[in-house]
Amino acid sequence: MIKTIIGYLPSIVIPTIISLITTVIYGNYMEPESYGEYNIFLTTVSIVNTLLFSFMSSSVLRFYNSFENNHQQFKVVSTYVLTTLGLLLILNVFIFPFKGFEGVFLVCCIGFIGIINLFTNILRASENIKWFNIIKSLIPLCTLFIVLYYVFYGTLNTKNAILSMYIPMGFLSFIMALVFLKQGLIRFNSEAYEKKIFKDSIKYGMPLAFSGLLYLVLSSSNRYLISYFLGNTQVGIYSFAYRIAELSLVNVTMIIILATHTQLVKEYDQFGKQRAEKLLNKYLSLHFIIIIPVVILMTFYVDEFMNVIFPVYSEGAIIVKFTIIGTMFFTISAYTDKAFQLTKNTRVILKILLICGLLNILLNLILIPKIGIEGAIIATIFTYVVYVWLSVKLSEKYIKIVFPFKTIFYLLVVNILISLLIFVIDKNLLINNISRSILGITIYIILYSLSIYFLYKNKRI
Repeated sequence: MIKTIIGYLPSIVIPTIISLITTVIYGNYMEPESYGEYNIFLTTVSIVNTLLFSFMSSSVLRFYNSFENNHQQFKVVSTYVLTTLGLLLILNVFIFPFKGFEGVFLVCCIGFIGIINLFTNILRASENIKWFNIIKSLIPLCTLFIVLYYVFYGTLNTKNAILSMYIPMGFLSFIMALVFLKQGLIRFNSEAYEKKIFKDSIKYGMPLAFSGLLYLVLSSSNRYLISYFLGNTQVGIYSFAYRIAELSLVNVTMIIILATHTQLVKEYDQFGKQRAEKLLNKYLSLHFIIIIPVVILMTFYVDEFMNVIFPVYSEGAIIVKFTIIGTMFFTISAYTDKAFQLTKNTRVILKILLICGLLNILLNLILIPKIGIEGAIIATIFTYVVYVWLSVKLSEKYIKIVFPFKTIFYLLVVNILISLLIFVIDKNLLINNISRSILGITIYIILYSLSIYFLYKNKRI
């Protein structure tokens, strides 16, 4: 389990570090209004991609293994590639009369993210960890180089930030397509396209696609409402703060999830439900071991880092503190959803998200006009809590998810004691804020690691 997680570490750690650097650049070279417009474009692309293409990138993770066992994985890949190209052509035909070449550019961005997600998930499904790590690292690295070019030789505005995001995806998608063609995974003939794969993917993947869309409603609809009621500057501040929370929690969770999914599918298909339950609950315990100290450290030190590194967005520090609570519950849903994905009952996820999406929109409409950005935060936190509760209750019919309350108790005790010690140390250090923060985080990580080792050796967790 740990070995597999470590194998996927580069695909999260390297992009996260590069994304932090890019975020620092955005925070110092883009005005909040420009960053808000950029974020609105990204959200729009994500929504269309999720609705039209994500059902294939989700389905390939579930179906690739069974076709690989019969040496027919080319049918899965070819079916999805041909379907993607067909959908992009249809989308261009519909959008060009209304938006012209601006619409074509939008479709290209949608296509680039859709194809790169499909191709990287093919690497995941085939357990080609090496190239998965390389591709996932190259995308943000290329983005960083393009962003730096605009910083030094041009202007980092909304348009150039968008180009920096999607050009690397398009280039790497083209290279990967050539490789898959050479390997015979992509074939353009009647034997390669299988209608049954498409139908099964619609049945399995479309509920996940609509679920992904509703996830975006949960996490992003408030940005449109903030833009409408408060303006793009406030969208920029909220989006930037949300991005900080997302980098710290969602990316940490992804390290575990990347390793989890393929293993869970194999355990469930080959050994049955009980083995899959046991493995899923082990991963959930590991999640809490990692995520709880991250939440506490972010709450402690986000003010200092925002003031020093992102002064333009420093007022967003309080947003990060509250957003990180909602994001914590969001990360738990990555595990509760597995109960429905493994048993191919993805429609249940859709029903839960439909309820929570409507609840989120309603709360945002009520709270944002009255109390501003704080209303969006409250709506998001409450909705994520409701989502986790509903998914745990409804998953009992399929796979029993056991929350490790004993482990959580020990973790809370350890983290509270270390936090009190760090608080005392901080108050007695006569050094500047950023140095004190770095020292405090270092001491915290060392003490926490030793405590976890002690608890594990004594079988307390």
